[in-house]
Amino acid sequence: MKPYNGSIPPQEEGVMPDSSPPAVDYLAKAEAIRPWVDPEERVTVDFQDASELNAEVISCTDYVVELGLETFMPHSRQKVVVPLREVTTSTDPGRYTRNPDRPFQKERLRLIIDQPRPTGM
Repeated sequence: MKPYNGSIPPQEEGVMPDSSPPAVDYLAKAEAIRPWVDPEERVTVDFQDASELNAEVISCTDYVVELGLETFMPHSRQKVVVPLREVTTSTDPGRYTRNPDRPFQKERLRLIIDQPRPTGM
């Protein structure tokens, strides 16, 4: 172990500092999700206990994605923030894009979230 010089706090070997850049896997997920940040588009979301949910991607950073899940009440959304470490990205070939101003795609983004759906609505 190197002696502490006072300017940089000591760290144990193999331990990442809290301010470390996001892992490459997180960046790849964020890059796949960001084109879907559009209030006119929907993605498919699967939680451990609920699947085939429609959601709007509200925002996506290098660490989290914010979703607006459609609920049984019209014009009401359940907002959920999910860490990208809990998300797997895939495609949903059974659905298509909605926004007529964007190029037509025969599939849309599917987010598989490794946690139960948050309660709320």
